[in-house]
Amino acid sequence: MGKHTAESRGGSMEPSGSCDRADDQTWADRFRVHLRVVRNMSPRTVDAYLRDLLQFQAVLTEADGAWVGWQALDSMAIRRWLMLMHRRGISARSTARKISALRAFYRFLHHEGVVSDSPLERIHAALSPKRLPRFFSEEEISKLLLAPARSEAQAAMLPRDPIPERTRKALVLRDNAILETLYSAGLRIQELVDIDLEDLDWERGRVLVRGKGGRERLGYLGQPCLEAIAAYQAMRTILVEGRARERALFVNRFGGRLQARSIQRSFKIWLRAAGLPETYTPHALRHSFSTHLLDAGADLRSVQELLGHRNLGTTQIYTHVTVERLRRVYERTHPHGQ
Repeated sequence: MGKHTAESRGGSMEPSGSCDRADDQTWADRFRVHLRVVRNMSPRTVDAYLRDLLQFQAVLTEADGAWVGWQALDSMAIRRWLMLMHRRGISARSTARKISALRAFYRFLHHEGVVSDSPLERIHAALSPKRLPRFFSEEEISKLLLAPARSEAQAAMLPRDPIPERTRKALVLRDNAILETLYSAGLRIQELVDIDLEDLDWERGRVLVRGKGGRERLGYLGQPCLEAIAAYQAMRTILVEGRARERALFVNRFGGRLQARSIQRSFKIWLRAAGLPETYTPHALRHSFSTHLLDAGADLRSVQELLGHRNLGTTQIYTHVTVERLRRVYERTHPHGQ
């Protein structure tokens, strides 16, 4: 590691600032502030970036017995790290994510005058092929949304310890409203968890959504969704007894704000009840929301705004889904399709 210095081809030569070993943590801390304040990233995303940097540092330190500091790294060191990732069986997708974090960090260091160029400029990591989002067909959506109403499904979701009948009913109505809301508004699971009672606009049929990076948008709720939420809210008081000040729309059976992990567990129960593969995740409802909109003729820019995507390119993946689906339909049905 020591011989791979900034003098090597592809290194960060003649920086105008300084970034020795003692400075590493300082620049990492400044990078954290930069991501939160300047780039307006969510705390969760910022933590993931910093975690990737620490893991990168740990791998090279273990391999070389020492850490030379961010300024001394060059492209050869990056390539050796990529080789180590491959040998350890780390997926191309995970490696590409870490490379993305490293690129962002070195762009920041360059902007601050710490390095004159990035050791990643000549690195082209083998990215995993972009997987198309997995989504439900409209028929599958109908099955899933009807699942909580089925008596056997209701029995399947009962906790092991006995609970009152009215609590059980409130939980079923809650889950029904959750499924409807995820699909109707195309929400991320954390966005749904963060909804408060005052975020609902019943008159206009919409909800205030707090998306990634603290960006807010409006989500629209169809009539079936509004009816499901109203039915749940009529029973919500049963769950929040003794915790009347709880502002979360969706609560657990103890009256506190529901967490994403609990939704994921319940989701598998409803998948099973609907006869659908349990490999689906709640995020598939968001994928279904966008894919079904595009299939029905919605323009890409509108779908981008409804999803809360900052970049149109993120939304464009769904056009590949619909185009690929149309190609399969053509090949299956057209006389000359094969």
